[in-house]
Amino acid sequence: MGRDKAALTLEGETLLAIAVEILRPLVRNIFVVGGPDRYPETQNLQDLIPDAGPLSGILTALCASTSELLLVRAVDLPLIATSTLQDLIAASKGADITMIRTPDGRKHPLCAVYSKRCIEPARKSLILGLRRVEHLLEYNTLSVRILNSEEIGGIPEEFTNINTPEDMEKARKLLSGRT
Repeated sequence: MGRDKAALTLEGETLLAIAVEILRPLVRNIFVVGGPDRYPETQNLQDLIPDAGPLSGILTALCASTSELLLVRAVDLPLIATSTLQDLIAASKGADITMIRTPDGRKHPLCAVYSKRCIEPARKSLILGLRRVEHLLEYNTLSVRILNSEEIGGIPEEFTNINTPEDMEKARKLLSGRT
């Protein structure tokens, strides 16, 4: 969109505020990777490897976390329900990576759970210049669980990603249709 998505507003709240509100009941610490320190109750982290995309953000948060598992939720997925994330966390037991696939076949690596075992593969990928999070799925040393959104009670509309003004309008319409 050419702008900082975290500052975009939906229903009068920034996408960052929506993300924090959804995560608050699920996790002890909420990390915001990159950008200025701009939200109370979160810990702002600077990328360990600057300008290396979301994989660097995941690596940074994994290194900072004191928990074995890290729930990752992109700020530009504002419709994901807390209950969907609870189900994702419950399904992640015993896996190094647990992510959701929607009916259209898309995997959502920025709505996923990662274990600390992903640190070295992520670091290695970034050193090799491989910035896509999906590269982690290729490491045979990591156990990967990919769930269909329906398996965890999620609905495909929850995974509406805000990349364009049209996407934002779609999200507004979906929210206005909720009861």
